[in-house]
Amino acid sequence: MQGEIVSEIHRVSLHEAGHAVACRRNKDCNAIRFITAAAGVDVKEDGKRYHYHGKTVVAGRESYNKQQILGQIEYFVGSTASELLFFAAPFVPGMECDMHFARRAAEFIVCAMEEDGMKTVQLDIRKGSCSKERLADPEIQRRIQHYVAEALQRVTADFQNEEVKSIIKELAFKVFRSETLTLQTAEVYSVLDKLSTR
Repeated sequence: MQGEIVSEIHRVSLHEAGHAVACRRNKDCNAIRFITAAAGVDVKEDGKRYHYHGKTVVAGRESYNKQQILGQIEYFVGSTASELLFFAAPFVPGMECDMHFARRAAEFIVCAMEEDGMKTVQLDIRKGSCSKERLADPEIQRRIQHYVAEALQRVTADFQNEEVKSIIKELAFKVFRSETLTLQTAEVYSVLDKLSTR
C-alpha cells in the first residue's frame, strides 16, 4: 500500500511539473502561483487504490490575445507531455481533464477570434466560446483540435531536451519531498528560473 501511494504521488508530481515547465518555456503563459500534488485524494472502497489530484495554478489576466491563449494551451498540455515522457502513456483521467481545458481555450481562438474577428477575449475555459451549432461543425472541430495537437507536439518535442527534462524531474522531486506536497511561487521559480523561455 505504501509503495502504491508513493508511486501515485510521484506520478502526480511529474504531471504537475509538466504544466509548470511548459508554462515557463512559453513567454506568453501566465505566472505560476503554486503547485500541489495533494489537491485531493480518492480511495476506492477496497482501500487499495489511491488517486491523488494535483493542481498547478497560474495568475489570471483581464484579457488574452491569440499568443497568450496559445501559451495557456501549452500550459494545459504540459502534463500530458510530461506523462508521455516519463511513463510512455498518460494517466487517462488527468489527461482527459487537461485536454478538455486545452480544447476549451482553443475554442476562443477559432470561434471568438477567427470566426468573430475579436482581437482579445476574456478567457473562461469553464464555458468555452463556441455555440453548440458551431461545435457541431466538423471543420470547427478540426481547427480546434489542430491548435491542441500542435501545442502538444511543440511541448512534447521541447521536453525531449535533456536540460528541460532534468528541470521537470527536479521540480517534481521538490514537490514530492515537500511536507505538504505543495510549492509556493518562490519555491517553484527557484527551479524554473534555471530555464529560459523558447
